[in-house]
Amino acid sequence: MALLGTVCAVSSVACATSRQPSAVSPAAPLPSCSFQYSSDVTIHCVVDGQSGPPLVFLHGFGTSSETWQDIRPLINHHGSLYLVDLKGFGLSSKPKDSNYTPDEQANIVAALIRHHNLRDCVLVGHSYGGGIAVLAYRKLKAQRGPMPKGLVLIDPAVYPQKLPSYIAMLRRPVVNRLIFLFTSSSFRARYTLNRVFYNKGAITPERVARYTRFLDVPGARHSFVAAARQIDMSDPETSAHLAEVDGRTLVIWGAHDPVIAVSQGHRLRDELPHASLVLAQGSGHVPHEEEPEPVAAAILEFLRTLP
Repeated sequence: MALLGTVCAVSSVACATSRQPSAVSPAAPLPSCSFQYSSDVTIHCVVDGQSGPPLVFLHGFGTSSETWQDIRPLINHHGSLYLVDLKGFGLSSKPKDSNYTPDEQANIVAALIRHHNLRDCVLVGHSYGGGIAVLAYRKLKAQRGPMPKGLVLIDPAVYPQKLPSYIAMLRRPVVNRLIFLFTSSSFRARYTLNRVFYNKGAITPERVARYTRFLDVPGARHSFVAAARQIDMSDPETSAHLAEVDGRTLVIWGAHDPVIAVSQGHRLRDELPHASLVLAQGSGHVPHEEEPEPVAAAILEFLRTLP
């Protein structure tokens, strides 16, 4: 009932106050690649950067490879960037199946790395994508595939915890129907950003438009709901095997993260065998968008320390 009350309140505000963001000029398209994982799953990936260590970027829940647009130009001279759209998000396939588990997402990422033979890559994952990066690292290690030489985990979803409301609401059949029926995609994007960003000044019309872009594409409703329902934040599987993640790891955490407590960043730093922690002092849950310059600087410094 609490969630139903929340969505009714959200719907009322949306009908009364939501406005479409102003039009923005699209960025110049970057080269892209596609990876055929199965007969009905094709993964879209944007490729950028110069020759150098490959960096594989995995976005958070409900977003896409465009979440990296702020830091991409700050680091694309220091490696080859592979900005992945996870299954069900961005321009990747959104099949009407029920296989959207984090474990299956990690299988896809590991297969993509093997397919492109990305040896000595660095996995960069945010939130939902951070947990997937940890799982993919373990899978590549077990399969003796091309091993990443490092990880960058940005506010990753690793430990059991309560689901944030914007994911929990998608798991409720009546509630998610009301959300899609009574709220615009731009309102849903702005509503979520206001709850995960500490730096409210970063919630610009351009950023709202970036998040809105993929919310109403064909198949998105199914993929969002299916992925939300298959996130089990009570499952200790990811955190139970952290000792196996023996590569060098940089943990970046928004000091004011309202979604995953910063104490989890300190815990992760202590439990990973070779990890360091950097706090983004002016950020909430999305430091690479809220403070792209210091986050990019931390990543570049980390890359310089890798063998």
